[in-house]
Amino acid sequence: MGTLISVRQAIDTYFVGFIVDTAGYLVLEVFFTVCVICSMIAAALLYLRDASTVIHGYQSPVRQEVQSFEERLLLIISSLW
Repeated sequence: MGTLISVRQAIDTYFVGFIVDTAGYLVLEVFFTVCVICSMIAAALLYLRDASTVIHGYQSPVRQEVQSFEERLLLIISSLW
């Protein structure tokens, strides 16, 4: 895993150097700003997607368990009456 991270850092360094050599530092700053903006938009979209799948305070993978528990609880309560 450490080797893959090192390879990725080497590719990043090469790419950043290429941008600086061909276009200059201003374009590099604009590139980094665009990357940050794209990351913020992606984070906001993921947050909204997660927020839309919440039911009773639980995320969607737990939703079926909660619903089956509620159904069993209703069966138990109805059998008591």
